[in-house]
Amino acid sequence: MNDLISGLYILLTIMWALTLAFGANLKKWYGWVQVLAGFLLGFLTGQNLAERMSIGIFLALLTMWLGSMVWKRRHL
Repeated sequence: MNDLISGLYILLTIMWALTLAFGANLKKWYGWVQVLAGFLLGFLTGQNLAERMSIGIFLALLTMWLGSMVWKRRHL
């Protein structure tokens, strides 16, 4: 189970980095999957439930803000 969580953490980190590099289209369903990946990455990071939720929400909001900004700049 520990290997599964470690592999998921690496996969989500790569996905989140690609989202911030190429942007997130929040008008499509896959943009919201990228936001969910940011939330799950933050949720796997913390120790207790409150810390996990706060980091997850922070990374989801950061994904929505920076991802949409990069998407708009790349598609002008």
